[in-house]
Amino acid sequence: MASVKKSEIPEIAEFMTEFWNFVKKYWIVEESDEYWAQLIAEADEIAKRHPDEFCKGQILKYVDYLDAKLKKK
Repeated sequence: MASVKKSEIPEIAEFMTEFWNFVKKYWIVEESDEYWAQLIAEADEIAKRHPDEFCKGQILKYVDYLDAKLKKK
């Protein structure tokens, strides 16, 4: 199995660091308009900085995950 080095995919490596911070910030789901407004605004900013389809997909799946997590409460 082949693998890559961080230096070979700098855009994705940068995204992953930013995405991980985003995940930690919103991990505890809140049922408030302020929480969701901030989450969506920040997700949109990250997606604008990282327009790669992989990056957008990760962001969308995480938001979907949080929504499902909220509905289970």
